[in-house]
Amino acid sequence: MQLKESWTKKSRAEKRDVAKQAAYTKQLLTQQMYSDAEEALLSFQKSGPIPELIPLFRQLKTKNAANSVKRLENWIKSDNLNAELYSILGELAFNSGDLVLAEKA
Repeated sequence: MQLKESWTKKSRAEKRDVAKQAAYTKQLLTQQMYSDAEEALLSFQKSGPIPELIPLFRQLKTKNAANSVKRLENWIKSDNLNAELYSILGELAFNSGDLVLAEKA
């Protein structure tokens, strides 16, 4: 909880810093706060994928990754030649137990 509290106290400029967003998300993942990490990743990337943050989706281990899967699928529709997005989608699907999607990706 302290981690989330300290993040909410940061200035708007600090919260927009991609390096700080990545560090915050990595800390959430390290503490196995996967739903909070997913929420952070999705909120930080509302306007589109951020190269420094996209790989962090690989580390999510949640049974319900529907929102992340949907976001990745939308990005893939916009950039269907991006192999990294397919790879991340597959790993996220596997980690969430969706083996059918994982195999397709």
